[in-house]
Formats: sequence, C-alpha cells, structure tokens
Amino acid sequence: MMTGNKRLLVIDDDRDIWKAYQLVLQPGMQAGDSSISQLNALLQEEGGEDHSTVPHENPNFELSFAGQGQEGYEMVKEALHKQEPFSVAFVDIRMPPGWDGMETATRIRALDPHIEIVIVTAYSDRSRDEIAKAVGTLHKLLFFRKPFDPEELMQVAVALSDKWSVTRKEEAQRKELQCILD
Repeated sequence: MMTGNKRLLVIDDDRDIWKAYQLVLQPGMQAGDSSISQLNALLQEEGGEDHSTVPHENPNFELSFAGQGQEGYEMVKEALHKQEPFSVAFVDIRMPPGWDGMETATRIRALDPHIEIVIVTAYSDRSRDEIAKAVGTLHKLLFFRKPFDPEELMQVAVALSDKWSVTRKEEAQRKELQCILD
C-alpha cells in the first residue's frame, strides 16, 4: 500500500504519451471499458512488445502535465511555493523548441533537491554520464526507455514516490531529535 506524496509531474511534448501515463497511473479515471487495450495500442504504435497486464490497484496518483521544460519548471516552482511539492518528475529528454530534458532536469534539481527525477527517452543522443553529471544527485535520478512497460512504470512511480515520502519523514524525525538533543 502506498503512503505519502503521490504528486507526479510528466514533462513531455507528446500528448499521446500523456495518455499512456494516465492509462497506467490513473486507470480508474479513464472513460471506456478497455483502458488496457488503449494502452497496448499506444505502446504498440511505438514499437513496443505486447503488454497484457497492468496492476489493478489504483494508487491514486495525482498527475500534472507540462508540454515543455520551462512550463514544467514553473509548475515545480509553484508547487513548492504552495508547499505541495511533486515527489517525482518524469522528464522527456527531447522537447523542441525549448529546453531539452537535460536542461529542464538540471534546473528542476537546483530548485528542488528532493524531487526524484526520471529521464525518459526513446533515443540515445545524450549519454547517461553526461546527463548524470549535469543533473547530479545520482541517488535521485533514474533513466527510463520509451516505449515503457506499464508494469515497470507503475513500479517506478510507486517506489520513487514512497522513497520521497520516507526520506522526508526521516528528515523531519532527525530534525526533531536534534532539537531534543540540543
């Protein structure tokens, strides 16, 4: 069972990819009787394998979408201002004409050092080392290939959002203990 912050941000210029995220991470919110077959069709178009199952438990993710890096950055900034941060940002590496995913992730990391960032790409024009060096904080950076497997996407979203929540809780307890000891 998931706990904590389930606010996820998807930054991708392809609205069909937005639908794929929604079908996997918000399956209960989809109209129609066959979201699994819709997802399979979307992923098959990308050259993916046959994905016949998606986890049935709805973890109630709250998804937000941005079509460009600058827009995603502003959404992270606003969420922090409202004290409602995102736990995970899925950032596409290619988003012409504005910031690419590497610049977007680097700027988001500078703004929010706690956010878990997943670099999502179908290409290999930027090396993992180059991206990791620019974005930093390797224990909060993951790479994910398109087309993605629905079960793997769900697992990554659950694990990273739970990791974010547990880490924030540990930090609060550490501060509380430090206050008691001082």
